[in-house]
Amino acid sequence: MRNGQRSLLVDQWVADYRDILSRLELTASREQLGLQELLTEARDRTDGRRDRLAEASPSVPLPLWIVLVLGGGVAVPLQLSMADPRERLLVQGALIAGVAAIATAGLLLRKLS
Repeated sequence: MRNGQRSLLVDQWVADYRDILSRLELTASREQLGLQELLTEARDRTDGRRDRLAEASPSVPLPLWIVLVLGGGVAVPLQLSMADPRERLLVQGALIAGVAAIATAGLLLRKLS
């Protein structure tokens, strides 16, 4: 999980477990109730494993990462090209800094999550 990969050993254990359960022949209601409890616990373990695998994978997918980088690379130069020489330098700087801050926050989202 540390590398975002599934464990072949755990996958084999799950397959063996399911194989054993599929071969059981239960006749008494108490046996069937016990099997139902085992299946519920197995489902809970599987759900927990799925959740842990989901948490181990990166939260921001690569296509979104690419769009964020391209968007930041386009937005800041676009703001620079629209600078009005008649406006005060402080106002223009604040507008460009705001766009750069939003682009940077989007890029840092990957690091924080």
